[in-house]
Amino acid sequence: MHLRGMEDNHKILFIATLTAILFSGQSQDYCEQSERVEDIPDLESCIGVGTFISVIYRPPSGASNCGSIDDDYHILIYHHDFDRSIAIEKHPPPERYNDTACLVHLTLSPDIFVKENNDTLLQVWMKLVTMSADTYCSNNFTLLVDTDPPDPVNPQIHVGCNSVDVEWPPPFSPPGCPVRQYDIELNDEYFNITNTSLLHHSWPDLSPNMLNTLNISAVNDIGPSIQSNNTFITALNPQVMFLDYDVLLNDSNALFTIKAKVNNNCIYSVPTHFYYNASCDANTTVNETWDVSNEQTSYQLPVPIDRLNCTACLIWSNLNSSLTRCNITFNTTQLLFINLQPINNGLNFTCHYRPNSSLWDCGVSVNNSLNDTRSALTFNETIGTITNLCPGKYDVAMFYVKDGMDYVIEYVTVNISGTSCGTPTPSGTDDDNNKNNLLKSDSYFNLF
Repeated sequence: MHLRGMEDNHKILFIATLTAILFSGQSQDYCEQSERVEDIPDLESCIGVGTFISVIYRPPSGASNCGSIDDDYHILIYHHDFDRSIAIEKHPPPERYNDTACLVHLTLSPDIFVKENNDTLLQVWMKLVTMSADTYCSNNFTLLVDTDPPDPVNPQIHVGCNSVDVEWPPPFSPPGCPVRQYDIELNDEYFNITNTSLLHHSWPDLSPNMLNTLNISAVNDIGPSIQSNNTFITALNPQVMFLDYDVLLNDSNALFTIKAKVNNNCIYSVPTHFYYNASCDANTTVNETWDVSNEQTSYQLPVPIDRLNCTACLIWSNLNSSLTRCNITFNTTQLLFINLQPINNGLNFTCHYRPNSSLWDCGVSVNNSLNDTRSALTFNETIGTITNLCPGKYDVAMFYVKDGMDYVIEYVTVNISGTSCGTPTPSGTDDDNNKNNLLKSDSYFNLF
């Protein structure tokens, strides 16, 4: 359809501001778009709520008398799917936008937001109320109506002795229906938060050791979300500060030593029992349970000696709940680690033993396509050397010796430089200082 009086030599600017998200859509030539009206993006709004549109229009006479637009034009939103106009309101009055354009405010009334009007094709018409009856039309655009409340709120609850801090991420709400407020209920206390960027709340003076019920709902123009429905007990979890752990040797046995400090500021959070479980090399399991009687707790737990891969799980419990620290890894080898130091046509290595170790045999095995050399230190030897290695890259296995067998603790790759080589020659020397080197029980390193 073409209407007379269309202006072809003027640029138009149309800006749509909504309470919803705007996005692009298709258009059809029901009424030819005027150059005075620029594209309107597709609109998205919420059912039962008016949609606000701001139109920047450039009248033929300029922007000198924007206030007369309501008198000079009959403005409507045309509904192409039903071949009729839609009721609109014009408020506030038109105002000057710049030297050539006026800002016109339109509101689509809530009564258009029914099922039949969802995703329909609309167009703005501005018809002069004069003898010429010129009409200026926008492009065709669609209106998408959202009808769902927000998703449920998922609060994160941080419980203290007689307090609780609650925070939550903003839940999803349809783009046309943003969250307007949060309704909160704790036990018999009800209130709402209208600042939707405020996503946390605290209660500092609750009764200790009490069961509490928390419900949080997000509310948009459709209605509230499903309540979060959370419960918690003040001072629910034991308060334990995990300090340190180590492995000690005593008469050829291993002791996994744990040091922890109990926070007893809240009597309802003090743990009453401590449970320990450990497994080594996937075939040996140790379980122990102790009473917790004071603030500083230290435990020595028997574990098999000379095991490379041990995992422990520690649990402190009280009448309400428990605190768990699992996946703690350690080893009980008498050899802690071996330092490797490449030299010209050779390799130095130093063995570091755990204090009170009864084992003093360690070594390295050096291998590539040219050489395959094993160097094992004997009792009282802690520093070894392999000389006459040809330049190249070597795979090195670090091991200790027990009952005539090699137990590898780590494999590494080492680059050896130099200019000449011969028959590899291993040797070892004594260094008592290395036997007193105390290091953390779960640590052995290769340093280059």
